[in-house]
Amino acid sequence: MSFLLFGLKRKKIRSLAKKLIRSSIGTIDGKAGNYKVIELLHRGLILSNAYKKDDLFSSIQIQTKTGCNYSCRFCPANKDLVNLYGGESNYAKMSIELFEDIICQLSKMKFSGRISPYLMNEPLLDGRLPRFVAITKNKCPNAFIFIQTNGKLLNKKMLVELVDAGIDEIYVNDYTENGIILKLLINMDIPRRYRERLTLEKRSLDEKLTNRAGNIFVSNKIYNVPCLKPFKQMFITFNGIAVLCCQDWQFLQQMGDVKKGSLMSIWNNHAYKMIRNNLGKSQRAFNVLCSRCDSSGLW
Repeated sequence: MSFLLFGLKRKKIRSLAKKLIRSSIGTIDGKAGNYKVIELLHRGLILSNAYKKDDLFSSIQIQTKTGCNYSCRFCPANKDLVNLYGGESNYAKMSIELFEDIICQLSKMKFSGRISPYLMNEPLLDGRLPRFVAITKNKCPNAFIFIQTNGKLLNKKMLVELVDAGIDEIYVNDYTENGIILKLLINMDIPRRYRERLTLEKRSLDEKLTNRAGNIFVSNKIYNVPCLKPFKQMFITFNGIAVLCCQDWQFLQQMGDVKKGSLMSIWNNHAYKMIRNNLGKSQRAFNVLCSRCDSSGLW
């Protein structure tokens, strides 16, 4: 019960923080927000060792299936992007065996951070999701299992299955014009324990978000500010490749392969250390992904 209450508090705090950042700070390109604020904040955190270079990641996203059922203007999904998902077609799946191996590694590490069984995709497109959640909760009972979804496929049956399997939070971003999805979920006849796992947010298709590491638009400007993602977050694609960032839709910056090496060996390898060293110094020109990205990694 105490863990659930902690999770609910953390859910509300993160939700409020995301809304504040999105509305008042925005991206770091100087147009959508004040990047100097973010630069100073991140540099202070890094220099004060709040984010240590040798710390274990506190969050991991695992892509169980590629693809999305939406085509939002600010997202590369379903766009004519060269080498999307590393050149694979939409709806490529991670094998259950590979997913179990990743979760078993996290279990041996006694991982208690956030585990998200989705990456650059709509998670509810994968009908195996309740099974993946159950595997995760069984092996990593102290982890916080979290997904974000557009909610279009979130019916009562799926919600019940996910909560019963052990999911801690389902964050629904409703991009429909009249908030149709939120209205359906708010009016859904479900017990409180299921409703408590939902976080509902009305979003707009006109929002100014990041450029998705240049996958939406590319500027000639180099954004020389820190980024926190490689200090705290790990991202695994459907075929077991560890990519640097959740914005690496083309799988350009590959950090390792979990089919050939452990999560820890990849996280602590030379490539990661070099990138953390550079990003900690606000240097982004060293690789094509970071050099064209306007995200600070704050959310």
